Amino acid sequence: MATSRKKSTKTLKHKSVKSKAKKAAVQTDTFNHEAHWKAYKELQTKAEKAWIQLRNNVKKNAPAKVLVKDQSNLLLLLGECNYMQRECTRMAATSKKRRK
Repeated sequence: MATSRKKSTKTLKHKSVKSKAKKAAVQTDTFNHEAHWKAYKELQTKAEKAWIQLRNNVKKNAPAKVLVKDQSNLLLLLGECNYMQRECTRMAATSKKRRK
């Protein structure tokens, strides 16, 4: 016969460990705005080329597999472009705050 065993319901108490006070992170003004802007522009041109290719393949009635591949590539590039745009905007805003 099978007997049921009760599981232990003890809770473990975690020992609190005192942590050292964290030092403020040092931020430097070494942002390379030109490199970020150049990378953003390159991503933008790649996204535009991917959009043109997707449009051309739709006009040619390409197979669904090709269209899905083109769409995935375009969405990936648009996501990266969006991220780079946010980073460039954030860096521009932080550099303006530091100048004041």
